Amino acid sequence: MKNKSRVCIVVCASFLLLFSFLLPSQSSVSARVIETPFYSNSKWLNEPTLYMDPGGNVYANESGDLEAISSAGKKKWRYATPYRDISHVTSDKAGNLYVGSWYYIQSLTNTGKVRWVYNHHREGISHPVITNAGNVLFYETGNHNDPDPDNWYTDYKTVILDGKTGKQIWESTNPTVKEGKDNNYYKREGGKFVSTTKAGKLRWTYPGNFSENIIQGTGNNFFLWENIKNKNGYFRIVNIGYDGKVIGKTPELQGLEATSFLTVGNGTFYINNQDKKLITNYFNNGKKKWHKGYTSGYVSGQLKFQNNQLYLHERSWTSNRYKKLSLIDSYGKTKWYYSGNNVTLPVADRKGNVYVGRDITKVFKVK
Repeated sequence: MKNKSRVCIVVCASFLLLFSFLLPSQSSVSARVIETPFYSNSKWLNEPTLYMDPGGNVYANESGDLEAISSAGKKKWRYATPYRDISHVTSDKAGNLYVGSWYYIQSLTNTGKVRWVYNHHREGISHPVITNAGNVLFYETGNHNDPDPDNWYTDYKTVILDGKTGKQIWESTNPTVKEGKDNNYYKREGGKFVSTTKAGKLRWTYPGNFSENIIQGTGNNFFLWENIKNKNGYFRIVNIGYDGKVIGKTPELQGLEATSFLTVGNGTFYINNQDKKLITNYFNNGKKKWHKGYTSGYVSGQLKFQNNQLYLHERSWTSNRYKKLSLIDSYGKTKWYYSGNNVTLPVADRKGNVYVGRDITKVFKVK
């Protein structure tokens, strides 16, 4: 009888052990997040784009107006841009806002007061950024001073404004100029990557077949898209330091610049190939870390890296709407996901609060 009991115990223990292996590990399963209502505006007609300043204040670009939301989820103020169109919003360390809108850049305080308005008199102000010196740099893809706004032959430039006054202080006919944290200029010239001082003195030249897509890294470096000669549709990403030396390169990759996007991480970078529905994570030296595909049933995706967190924003094939947001960990695994109609890209503060728009008129805090 004792032997039969021992046999039963061994068999049961073996079964339980086998069953535990067959069950999926809970740590590997992504969870749907918990949402908390944060803000709503029933008058919103279009899906908002959310922004956040260094102080953690949330702003919504809705129908070309900028709406400020308090930490308690209350409307603070709303600013109507001249053309009811906003291409980008950025902020400086003091929390002042800079809004790109068609011909204009407007600077506002975080209380909604207008500091200055700059009229460029040409269309196509693109992505204003704050330089190391606190000035505003933007690119122009306008219409060459033509009084007819429908005449779209281009006049490409890089322009810098004084951040305090909005007055133009510098201009270049090269539309690829970046200002580094070391206050030197970096640009593409004839396929080469070139660095000069602000006075225009050449520092160094790195030969290559680079495109205009030059992206500032988190350190003293830039990522550049280099087209492979005699191989249409092939490229590599080259990581170059402020000293003109190569930090790393990816192997040759297949994809189109129009549908492949680079996002800078912390010591790594991500390439989002929308044609292949594939995200690949690389170390700064160009070696692959991991890759993952989109969720089944989703046709395109966007990436955002903020406060050392990577978010994947996916558009549904059936509805043609962005309906899913996922938090991806450093190993390429999905930690949590958030789904619904018209889900926006998130903004996140340093306290771990994540804000997401949904259903056009609502903003939620998720975790």
